Amino acid sequence: MYGHNWGHPADSTGLTTLLMVWGAALLLHGLAQTAWGRYTVTRLWLAATGRLPRRLNAFLEDAHRRGVLRHTGGVYQFRHLELRDRLAGDELPKDHQATEQSPALALLNYTGQVLTAASLAIWVITALGYVPGVEGPYAGIARSCTLLSDTQLHAVMSRPEKKVSPEKKVSAQSRGCSWKETGAGRDAAVELYVRTFRAQGPENAEGGADTAVGEGTPLPGVGDRATVESGAARPWPGDDPQFTEGGRSATVRARAGNVYVRLEYSEELAGRDRVTAVAATLTQQVLHKAVGVAPPKRPLTTIPLPKAPAGSRFARYGTVETTPVLGDATWQPGERTRLYDLAGVPFVFQAPRLSCDEEEKPLSWSCASQVSPDKAVFTGLVLAVEKCGRDRCTRADAERFANSFRWYSTHTSKWKHLDTPTQYNDATFAIDPQMNWPDVRKIYGTQLFRHFKTHDGYYLLALRAFAQADRPDLPRKILNDVCAHTVPATR
Repeated sequence: MYGHNWGHPADSTGLTTLLMVWGAALLLHGLAQTAWGRYTVTRLWLAATGRLPRRLNAFLEDAHRRGVLRHTGGVYQFRHLELRDRLAGDELPKDHQATEQSPALALLNYTGQVLTAASLAIWVITALGYVPGVEGPYAGIARSCTLLSDTQLHAVMSRPEKKVSPEKKVSAQSRGCSWKETGAGRDAAVELYVRTFRAQGPENAEGGADTAVGEGTPLPGVGDRATVESGAARPWPGDDPQFTEGGRSATVRARAGNVYVRLEYSEELAGRDRVTAVAATLTQQVLHKAVGVAPPKRPLTTIPLPKAPAGSRFARYGTVETTPVLGDATWQPGERTRLYDLAGVPFVFQAPRLSCDEEEKPLSWSCASQVSPDKAVFTGLVLAVEKCGRDRCTRADAERFANSFRWYSTHTSKWKHLDTPTQYNDATFAIDPQMNWPDVRKIYGTQLFRHFKTHDGYYLLALRAFAQADRPDLPRKILNDVCAHTVPATR
């Protein structure tokens, strides 16, 4: 355990040792001070040295029966003084004191005194570990979630979303917070943990923070001392792994005085150098805000962002001019979206962050909001594609495919033609009772049917997008974006 026991579960080993030693000392001291204790110790001592039989009571009873001893109350006495003196070897000195201690009693007294002194010493030493230590150079810091701002994180995230980490809140001296990319940029995440240390026994507050930093790879220029570790990015809790294209993470552990910071930064499609540089800059920024050390020398905007690989969803999405089909709704920077590269779908499109499930016959995807109390907007989509081959899809192909798709059963709006191979419609209607959307009574939905082409052949596409009725912009943006990233199969 690093730092101080104050405010944390204490280690009871020292206290247990103290009680055991103190108890032994009291027991031995008690034996030395009572008549029964002195008698027992003396009898055992004399028996061990061969000067008394081990079964003393049986020996005395036998001597009494033979007339050698007389029994008066609890005392055995010689009947004949001459016999007593003869057995003793010499006449007892007149100044003999019956209370003179045997070597065993002297040893018992000495041992009890030593153990008593030792227990007091252990108590003093142990107690030092349970007394609050002196504050270090920094007595208190701001909450972790205030040490980084969205403005600062916009350099690495298009839409950072903050989340307090209650499981990291150990005490008033230690707190955690995290941020996650929720825009259409590369998935990235920051996890931050900050703690102030206090002195404990012989270890000062700065020593506790330094121990927490550990012995990893040194990272100069961050705080008083820092180390870094790098590895593969781990999935963010709640993320669908099918939408992650791999990446790296870097964990920096640093201290400034007695303030300890652990910051982990992970980013999709990033290399070790980038995640290490970003994590180092963010950690220095946290220490600057927390305790006033120098700000980072390297701005986040100067750290190179590797170009997305040609096969990634970012490269495939590209930049196209979106001509709205419905209204003027198009996606804008900073919205809570992501780029979707669904298996079997030959194009990438942008939509709100949803949870998706793959279906078959025909190949389709069903995506919807994860219903929870913190969700302010409910939306979803269902998309299906079928490849016809290198030749154009026939009318029979189109009718069969259209009949197999789950269109809105209560949708009565007429279909409109965008062009010959594209039809669409939209309407507001009552929600399906099977949809678990609390407090939502009506939804707005759009539908799209398109015959489109790619570099490897011709496809049929069916789409329906929907949202609660007061957010018609979301289904419209989905439909407009899908139309912008598919090429109609016109003659």
